[in-house]
Amino acid sequence: MRSSADTWSTRIYAPEALTPFALLLAGRYARFVGSEYAHNDEQRRFLFPIRAEDLLNLSFPSGVFDVVLSNEVFEHVPNLERSLAEVARVLKPGGTLLATFPFAYGLADTLVRAWFENGQLCYNGPPEYHGNPVDPAGGSLVFQIPAWDVLDLCGEVGFSSVRMLFISSYRRGITGAEIAGVHVLRAIR
Repeated sequence: MRSSADTWSTRIYAPEALTPFALLLAGRYARFVGSEYAHNDEQRRFLFPIRAEDLLNLSFPSGVFDVVLSNEVFEHVPNLERSLAEVARVLKPGGTLLATFPFAYGLADTLVRAWFENGQLCYNGPPEYHGNPVDPAGGSLVFQIPAWDVLDLCGEVGFSSVRMLFISSYRRGITGAEIAGVHVLRAIR
């Protein structure tokens, strides 16, 4: 059972602030910080007073969070390695990253869908977009679908213990479209 000291002292960051999950965390944890990504100044003004953060260059000091929770975000960053390194940087030693994303569980290597080359956006097949509360009409471009190599990548950027958990519960409604559960990345700094 969670103590009231935990709800006051645990520092949690999530790169989401407008979702029901983020609002639930904000209501339960006094030191929860949520953010959204803004492409431009107009989106930053729209978001205010919600923080606008870029997972490739977080504005937080190093070693300040106990937990980083990321739900369906890492597939949308153009540089997965750099974003994981930034998350590792802002976590305290022993801090935990818990992340979900579309996971290519049948592949060894991450499936690259889009990338930047010489400042130009390139695609491997038709562009894929997922929902985005900041830009509901446009959505968020999918850059990659991580596969099992994401575990090694986490180790390379500073996580000491990395596991891919599979969580399934018919009773609690934890299931997926293709498989009867959800993969959750757990990486400890």
